This record gives sequence, C-alpha cells and structure tokens, in this order.
Amino acid sequence: MNEKIVCRRLETLEEFIDCTKLQREVWGEHWRETISPEFMKVHAEMGALIMGAFVDGRMIGFVYSFPGNRRGEALHWSHMLAVADDFRGTGLGKRLKWLQREELLMQGFGKCCWTFDPLQPLNTRLNIVTLGAYADEYIVDAYGTRESGLDCGLPSDRFVAKWDLLERGVAERAAGVQRRRMTAPAEIAPVLELAEAGGRLLPGAKHLKLKARLPGVAIPADIREIIEASREAGLQWRLATREIFQNCFERGYALVDVLDPSESGSGCYVDVLERR
Repeated sequence: MNEKIVCRRLETLEEFIDCTKLQREVWGEHWRETISPEFMKVHAEMGALIMGAFVDGRMIGFVYSFPGNRRGEALHWSHMLAVADDFRGTGLGKRLKWLQREELLMQGFGKCCWTFDPLQPLNTRLNIVTLGAYADEYIVDAYGTRESGLDCGLPSDRFVAKWDLLERGVAERAAGVQRRRMTAPAEIAPVLELAEAGGRLLPGAKHLKLKARLPGVAIPADIREIIEASREAGLQWRLATREIFQNCFERGYALVDVLDPSESGSGCYVDVLERR
C-alpha cells in the first residue's frame, strides 16, 4: 500500500467517535465491549494513551492503554489494538505498538502489559517474537464466554503479555535489530503431543512432569476453523493448553518464542518456554 499513514494521539470527540466505529468494524456490531467515545475522551484526559492511524483522514487503526498500579508496580495496561481489515498484514499494528512504547517512555513508564489469547498464534508472534514481550501468567476465562470476537464460544482464557520497555532485546527490536531467538526444533521437548481423529488435529498426551530446558506446546494454526467444524474439538484445545501452560508457569517457565509451521515441521505453531 502506497498511502501515507499518519499516526498521532487522539484528542477530539469526533476522533473518538471514529475510534468507536472502528471497534465495531473490527469486532462486529454486537461486540459487547465497545467503548463509547465519551468514555474514551474522559479517559484520555485522565491519562489514557489513545493513538490513532489515519490515511486521508480515515482512521485505520488505534492502540489504547491507560496507567495503573498492578500488584504494586506502576505500568500502562494496553486494553485494545485494532487495525482495519484492509490494512492487516501491513505492519500497522507493530508500528502502533512501537509508537506506544515511545510515548510511554517519555511519560516515565518502564512496563506495559496486556492480555492475548493462547490459541491465536499470529498474536503470539507479534507480542513475543516481534515486540519482545514474554508471558508467565495465565488467566482462566478472563472476560467470560463470548460467541463474538476471537473466542467463538470458548472460555476467554488469556496470557498476560509483559513488555519491559527498557529491556535490551526490546530496545534493539525497536531500533530494527533482529533479536529472534531462532530456537532449533531439535532443542524443544514437546509437553503436548498431537493426535488426530476423523481428519481433525487434536491435543494428545500431556507430559506435565517433564523437566526440560525448552518445553514446546503445539498450537493449531487456525483455531476458528477447528471450532467451526467441532465446538467440542475447540474446547479440547482450550482445556489441554490451559493445563499445560498453567503447569509450566507454576514451575517457573515463561513463554519466550514461537515457531511457525514451516520452522516446527509439525503443521502447527509451537510455543517455546524457558525458565526465567
């Protein structure tokens, strides 16, 4: 795309109205968590950071975070990141996150957190590989069971992404330096095996007591496709991965990398954990 994209903070009620419209475009008219323009304007005046991306006056994306204190630590909580359908895959989400980092550093914040779905591997790649965040916390059914949005009727389990804005790897990624771990598949010990039934990929045996330097958890490339074929199969993936990740996090591991299917050779994405 050759359009000139302009990114800046949102300030006016009209801009927040456009932001609410974009929420409905991205997540659907019946998305129950749409934030009103009036609330967003007040929140921005009270310290929230809401940055929009525009092409020829049209809003095509935004990122929204607010300051808080979580477990005694001052940070920004990044509540929403949205990109219009026709600009997905252009790197706009990544650009908004790096601008968010710049703004937060200027405000004196050193950490930003947000949630993301363990069964959405493209989001995992953005958060863990591209941005350099990590996850060592798992929330069960964080937002309740929802038919709309990403969850498609599954419990809305979430990782908490933790983004240390001044960490060396994050700073180097922000400067354009490639900091991918490039974990070798041979190094990874699978803690969740794959199974197949009726031509459908399913979670198989779990190895909860495995002591490995780099445990690996296979994640299907498209959970939505699995759910559309069988809600029961989708739930099996949710419950199996929930048990695995909770177990690994309790033993001091953190999610630090993800291999795509071409790297893993398994037909799945593979989340890689290591002890922090």
